[in-house]
Amino acid sequence: MLEHFVITRFCLRDRWLHRRAALAPFRTLDPLAPRTVELRLNLLETTCLPGLRAQTNRDFTWVLLIDRALGREARRRLRDMTRGMDRVRFVEYRADAPQPLERLGWLGPSPTGAPDYVLTTLNDDDDALPRRWIEVLQSHARGLAAQDRLPPFMLAGARRIVQWDMVFTPDAPFGWAGPWRGLASVASCGFSLLCRWPAFDFSVLGLSHVYAQTYGDFLEPPPDEHVRLVRQQLLQAARDARVGRIPMGRDTFFDASHDAGAVVMANHGGNFQPWRLNRGPRRGAQGACEAGAAGPEAPASGRDRTSGRRSQEEIPARRVQGAATFPDVSIDWRAARRHRRRFRPWRVRARLLEHRLHEGREAAAQRSRGLAGGIRSWRPFRAPGPGSGTTGGAT
Repeated sequence: MLEHFVITRFCLRDRWLHRRAALAPFRTLDPLAPRTVELRLNLLETTCLPGLRAQTNRDFTWVLLIDRALGREARRRLRDMTRGMDRVRFVEYRADAPQPLERLGWLGPSPTGAPDYVLTTLNDDDDALPRRWIEVLQSHARGLAAQDRLPPFMLAGARRIVQWDMVFTPDAPFGWAGPWRGLASVASCGFSLLCRWPAFDFSVLGLSHVYAQTYGDFLEPPPDEHVRLVRQQLLQAARDARVGRIPMGRDTFFDASHDAGAVVMANHGGNFQPWRLNRGPRRGAQGACEAGAAGPEAPASGRDRTSGRRSQEEIPARRVQGAATFPDVSIDWRAARRHRRRFRPWRVRARLLEHRLHEGREAAAQRSRGLAGGIRSWRPFRAPGPGSGTTGGAT
């Protein structure tokens, strides 16, 4: 038995923002600021929601992870949007007492109710999954199980990624579509983790799509301390569950986009997503960003070594022509027209500027903290006095 959860994080504050949300200099960065919430609702209605409504396999639970302080009007609109959909669950996130989202307990799978496996999939509110995504993921898992080859844990994701630059102008009413310009070769949209339950108590929210293909590749050295710790936890869970030999190498990663089609990731001004739990980009040894900081300004050079994708210089962007541009994905084009003022060039430039200012403030704050720590740890040289036991004492 397989239980599948699709998780959408919506306007989440982290603990830092929770403590400082009332301070004027940081109000624009607050994911619960009214204009930010309005933008996220528009994006969810245009991309994420129609993508999940159109899934050919509806055997999943959609979990909307919302901030506990999200306003009543936004909650009402979310419930109106999801009316008529089966198995939609709203879960509150508390920044003052954060849940261990890297585990499965907050989702509520019951060890006695016995799903043999739990599958968790990430779908942010501005991204769209192909219509066959759920079907392909579950069919792959059941096919391996029928052959007695289903591993105790497996990662899945999309190497085929389309970036939708949502800059709506008279000559491009729906913006532009082109190759993904992020440095990670696996998308956060559709990033999934399958675990044998309850032996492996892991959620996809404890992982980073940046390292999707390296978590299970025990034959290679870990590229980051985070990957080393995850591998250690997986091996310990395997020993505790006595599952015997676990799979090694990149076979533990499944590229579902090969069969389901490309995921669509919207870029609406730097792709800055402050509602995510990790503030700012976290760079690993590969130079990739975890928290969605790769936007229009991110460089792409040559060919991606992992996926074979050509760079943005080699594949020109094209005007979005409605459904024909994204044949595998459902987009609510009426909603896109209705919210087009949100994606006018000046608004997109303003969001991009805000993103860059935020990065500058973060860098300055990190330098200040480092300088303060250095000053605290510094002790001026003092000559030993009489009786110190070294020099200058009585003999």
